[in-house]
Amino acid sequence: MTQTISSPVLSPHGARGPRAGLAALGGVILGAAVVGAFWLFTGDSQDAPAKPSGRPLAVPETLIGLSHAEKALASKPNQAQYLDRVRTEDRRSGELLSQAYGGAPAFWQSYSAKDFGIQLQLSAVRASSPRLMLRYLDLQAIRQARPQEEVVVHGDVDCMVINSNVLDEDIKPEDVRVMYCQRSSPYLTVRITVHTDMSDTYIHRPEATAALVNQIWADLN
Repeated sequence: MTQTISSPVLSPHGARGPRAGLAALGGVILGAAVVGAFWLFTGDSQDAPAKPSGRPLAVPETLIGLSHAEKALASKPNQAQYLDRVRTEDRRSGELLSQAYGGAPAFWQSYSAKDFGIQLQLSAVRASSPRLMLRYLDLQAIRQARPQEEVVVHGDVDCMVINSNVLDEDIKPEDVRVMYCQRSSPYLTVRITVHTDMSDTYIHRPEATAALVNQIWADLN
């Protein structure tokens, strides 16, 4: 079963492009300064700007075996206040995402395994977003093999990663920490934010997270 999301009733004066207003959403697991899960984009889009589509979005009930966080964590004792916060943050985040894109249908959903806490967040909006980018660094001048923050591209998917080892040419998977991966087209942008990962499949492997984004993007498109 899927939940269908249409455009919420929002102010008609929302910005047309992405904005950093979602920065207030930090603190669920890693904190705002670390999560980097804001819908703030810079750079040029591969596709021409398009008017947001009004076609509804269906929220997946599960994601790689994870359930909606409010359902997966419902059996935990003394968690009523936390679950209310998760529901409120997801709902409000989806509303802000829609508002940032001129009222386009959007959602923001947290997923979790039972009794584990939030692991992944899936967000989508029926609108186009530019490709991810970061400022240029002269790595030779600063004597680094790679930047600490890096956009890794896997086909149509951009992944924002944190490199804990910036000095060595050869790095281990655990030296790479995936923050989020995103894919966009003229009428759809999908992002998966990685919080925790019991199997280490997604948190240290941008190619795996990118493949998951492609799967969800195809389902929603």
